[in-house]
Amino acid sequence: MKKFIVGLSLALLLASTPSWGARATYVPDLVVTEPGAVWTDMRAFTEAGSDGGFVAAVTAMNSQAGGGILLVSQDAVLTTSPTLDADVTLRFTQGSTITVPSGQTLTIKGDIEAGLQQIFIDGDTTNYDGVQFSTETATRKVLPEWWGAVADNSTNCFAAIQSAINSIGQSGAATAPKGKVQFSGGNYKITGTAEVQSGVSIAGMGPDSTRITATTDVPIFSTDDTAAATVEAIKFSDMALVGSNAANTGYLLTIGSTGNVRTLHISVDSMSFVYGGIYMADTSYWDMRDVFITTAYVGLKLEGPPTPATGSRYVSLDGAARNISIQASRNYGIWVVDFVDAYKMDHVSVDFGAITAVYIDGGNSGAYGYWYNLMATSNEGDGSVIYPCVNVYQAANTLFDGIHLEGGAASTAQGTGLLISGSDWCRVVSSQFVGFGGYGLRVLDSSFCMFTGNASWSNGDDALFGATVGTQYSVESTGGNFASYNKFTSCSAWRGSAETTDYGFYLVAVGTTDFTTFIGCTAYDFSTATDYVLTGNYAMFGNSQFPNGGSAAFEDTYFGTGSSLKLLTGSVVWDPGSIASGAEDAATISVTGAVLGDYVIVSSSIDISTLTMTGYVSGADAAVVSLANNTGGAVNLESATWRAIVIPQ
Repeated sequence: MKKFIVGLSLALLLASTPSWGARATYVPDLVVTEPGAVWTDMRAFTEAGSDGGFVAAVTAMNSQAGGGILLVSQDAVLTTSPTLDADVTLRFTQGSTITVPSGQTLTIKGDIEAGLQQIFIDGDTTNYDGVQFSTETATRKVLPEWWGAVADNSTNCFAAIQSAINSIGQSGAATAPKGKVQFSGGNYKITGTAEVQSGVSIAGMGPDSTRITATTDVPIFSTDDTAAATVEAIKFSDMALVGSNAANTGYLLTIGSTGNVRTLHISVDSMSFVYGGIYMADTSYWDMRDVFITTAYVGLKLEGPPTPATGSRYVSLDGAARNISIQASRNYGIWVVDFVDAYKMDHVSVDFGAITAVYIDGGNSGAYGYWYNLMATSNEGDGSVIYPCVNVYQAANTLFDGIHLEGGAASTAQGTGLLISGSDWCRVVSSQFVGFGGYGLRVLDSSFCMFTGNASWSNGDDALFGATVGTQYSVESTGGNFASYNKFTSCSAWRGSAETTDYGFYLVAVGTTDFTTFIGCTAYDFSTATDYVLTGNYAMFGNSQFPNGGSAAFEDTYFGTGSSLKLLTGSVVWDPGSIASGAEDAATISVTGAVLGDYVIVSSSIDISTLTMTGYVSGADAAVVSLANNTGGAVNLESATWRAIVIPQ
């Protein structure tokens, strides 16, 4: 006979105030039942079995039309594996629990009404899957406290957390959301790595309130489910993960697999990480927002397969991160390695990476990384080995837009702001490089790169570079093997220190450096005779140089010499005086490298009226500007500067 209970009150068990952050206790959602709903107390079936009458009560409730509320008012130990229908709600009184021995399973399709108290005892300490919620209620929330977790900075909560995850994560399609494991405020201690299955969300009350602390150097959460072909639709949010100690060299959150598991649709939102960072491998379609990482060995590592192979490894692509802050990393702040393709990083800050703030190693295959509003500082190495602040290696089509890089405390180091090597088709736009011991921007063995609207200053603080003391460069392009067709537009270089020798732009033809172009660039306040130290084949249009002391700038157009493109220039100050009608006059302009047969373009700094001006090479290193008067009257010209551009034949 069923016993009906009216006027039942449910007390919530509240834990003591934690030492971590502000108190934010999660209050479970309670099902509001309509008047007249059936309430059944399992104690009415106590004599029906050794499990305290629970299974008999479940059978009765499942057969009740419209279901109802089953009151768990005393402890129950299952001897079989019952299933509760979707219209049956389990309501627990204070202190009542259901024990599920190993080999048995409690399947729940309906709702649960319970506070922050233990209501389940899972006897399976290997698989942690004694309680299973049906995916028919995909939006449900479960609490790790239901399996005995206590956020008291002392209790080992690993088994409770893993049981909570497994209760909603081991059934249903991988693409379907299955529910949320909801953590309250406080500090949860964990001794192992909790594996998260597809469709599960892990959420706290905010990173200042919910904290999960590892007691050993292992990840706190991992999605590497080797039993599945695909892992996807997982979200982590609103909590802080803390490593066991400041010397931890591992990660606190590992996403993806370096095996044959494909990982898709991952979200990390409003998270903090201390003494460990994030590792994401072979993961596509990921999103990361509002993440703070401090004192990690590597803050954030994104890894793809060594080659874009199909089969055992998967290409990592289509990911986005926004509002990421990484401080005091002991190795790399951000490390992108192997085939990570088509990802976007926006509003990222990396402060004082011990080695390199950002290291992008494409493995000769990674490409299409988009970096917007990156701010990074670097210590420029450890005093013996020199590291760039941002290092791009074999990662073609990488874009930097609006980045700001600053050198760190090692003022005598030879560090570089941005180093691009072996990476074609890269672009750097509206960016700044400040205070590095060596280069602001350095390009090695990279072709078809474009640099627009960038500024580099205060680089080269009396550091040693190569065999020359005090020789440093704000912008360098060196062709160790092949570095051609690079273009610098509207870039500026300022000298901000007191060396006697440094350069604004430095182009070195170690291997092949053909057809590098400088347009509208400015070198300001450098002390050398020429602020552009250029060799190889290159062209310059509309650039300017302001020597130290503010003396006159050199001519607006400079052309370099090389083996293929030889654009040569020269000028002379000449006063033609009066030229009679039908007469001609000419002046010789010294142009080093000019030979007979070369093409010549000539110009004047004054209006030549209706005179005809021509130019030609008259001999070795000499060009001629000639004026012919066919106006019918004498023309008197004043003194002016006459220029010649010689194009080799």
